[in-house]
Amino acid sequence: MVFRYSLILSLFIFGACTSVPPAQEELALPHVLGHRGSGSGCRVMGQDSICENSYPAVIMGLDHYQGVEVDIQMSADGTLWMYHDALMIDQDSNQLCIPQSGDFEIRQMASRVRAYKYLAPLDTIFDYHRKYGLLQSISLDVKGYFSEACFPGQNADQKYLLGLADSLVQLIHRYEMTPFVMVETDYQDVLDRIRSRSDSIPCYLLAYGHWEKAKQIIQEKGYQGLSYSFSDPELTPEKVEAVRKAGWKVQIWTPNGREALYQAWSLQPDYIQTDDSKAVRWIQQWNDSLYSLRTPKTPS
Repeated sequence: MVFRYSLILSLFIFGACTSVPPAQEELALPHVLGHRGSGSGCRVMGQDSICENSYPAVIMGLDHYQGVEVDIQMSADGTLWMYHDALMIDQDSNQLCIPQSGDFEIRQMASRVRAYKYLAPLDTIFDYHRKYGLLQSISLDVKGYFSEACFPGQNADQKYLLGLADSLVQLIHRYEMTPFVMVETDYQDVLDRIRSRSDSIPCYLLAYGHWEKAKQIIQEKGYQGLSYSFSDPELTPEKVEAVRKAGWKVQIWTPNGREALYQAWSLQPDYIQTDDSKAVRWIQQWNDSLYSLRTPKTPS
């Protein structure tokens, strides 16, 4: 029932999506990931709101895109929740910090705020992915920057980061999600911990700029790739190509709109994170055009 409901929602919002012809598989990059599930913010649907990183938003993203990116935080009970912001805030300005709160408190807050109605733990998505035999990728963005109400200095402490890394590794292995997930964060303690616990979970260093420094870090640390900001004006196809030829993968975030998506596609990364529901169709059109140019004409 949940699956059917989500599929109807997905088709209503995004329209039917089309698959990439197998003959073009080698040219099908980049794969498109729905940013925060199926886009930032909330969509009003009748009397309901479907908000970023919520269960239905991620399900819709899995229905429409070639994968999704979700943000994760860990509660005081050790549960991994899909949520981006530094705090949860209700209509009376009461604040809740997920890392310092138990699951009961989080659910109570979610029950009072429309935008948090479908807030869900990460394992609900893993369960859905495994239950329906999905192949889409899930990029897990580990959040470590909060408000002073959560951590002095705003950056999460090492105990929290290492505990989150341990919980994430356990959850990924429990649901046999290793072939489908990537972990991205700018907190190297998390990536290093994951690498020490499992050599089969791909780790991506998240960077906002300084490409060469980021490239040096992934080389030294043995990470599998870069998750990089599209807004860096120094980002070029040549830089991306050099990194990919060296055996690493590249995610780019977050271009929206046809022009920005075309620029991101021209970089030829492995993944593009976007809020734009038309991205899959546009990128497939551009790949089709590239494929036709590279296909030798059959003599008449």
